[in-house]
Amino acid sequence: MTQDSDETRSAIVAFGDRYLALRQQHRGADLTPFLLAMLDETGDEDVRDQIRSTLRQEYLLHGNIEAATKLALQAIAKRPLAPMPLLALVSQKHYSEGNPAAALPLAIEAVALADAAREFRRHARATLLRVAAALGDTDLVRSCMVEIMNLTLTRGEPDVGREADVLALAEKAGVEREILDRYAEFLRPSVTAGSVPTSDAGL
Repeated sequence: MTQDSDETRSAIVAFGDRYLALRQQHRGADLTPFLLAMLDETGDEDVRDQIRSTLRQEYLLHGNIEAATKLALQAIAKRPLAPMPLLALVSQKHYSEGNPAAALPLAIEAVALADAAREFRRHARATLLRVAAALGDTDLVRSCMVEIMNLTLTRGEPDVGREADVLALAEKAGVEREILDRYAEFLRPSVTAGSVPTSDAGL
């Protein structure tokens, strides 16, 4: 790791600590002025990206969907082939805006991006599954669940761990017991050569 990357990581951690301290000190307050000031003060683009991501969450927290969407679209334009910026917009549409129908085509696109980039493939499918569950699309829920179980992640491939909420959502959506039982077993993986244990599959 280079000195520059060490300094960037330290700056991101310092920003995160400062933000959390302010959030705890001023519960419920709108911290967008602080975050905007931090953007003006920071030259490192990686740190600025982290500030923008936090700013987008702050906008959502206070119901400023328009400003949050603008930042999400800027992040997507900056990294059009990466799944994570698009997945952030999917979650915004699904949860913050309460519009899973609008989230669905974006989630499908995010799965394609994840496959092409070979990163966050499980996360993209789990996100699509949650959207499908909200829409009552049992076939899509089932398909995502099976695909998640069939994925083979290589060591070093960034992704999330095996997520238990998927099981409850699939059961509620009416997925067959056989597949539910397979996923329950999937949540108790044995570590084999060439596989990625859950603890190694974090972001």
